[in-house]
Amino acid sequence: MMIKVTYDLAEGFRVKGHAEYAEKGNDIVCAGVTACIYTSLFNLQRAVGEGNVKFINKKDETIVHVVTTTTSSLRIIESFVEFIERMQKQYPSNVTIKGGK
Repeated sequence: MMIKVTYDLAEGFRVKGHAEYAEKGNDIVCAGVTACIYTSLFNLQRAVGEGNVKFINKKDETIVHVVTTTTSSLRIIESFVEFIERMQKQYPSNVTIKGGK
């Protein structure tokens, strides 16, 4: 299994799966992606307001959806995408990302 990220710059992102780079509690890939998700979420909430960001966190899936798009929210999502793309380059067996717009 691996972490699969999909995104739309104007709407947000979805993260599914597990990195399985190491045992639970010691997985630096999973920890890095999780930290990026929450940093992006908090920055989006600050940029557009909590009511304009929908956050769904299930066992194997996290969704961050931006209801109101702004220049700031686009930059935050672009930063999230750039981080995940760098993770994918460093850990290609554990992370994949697809998206656009």
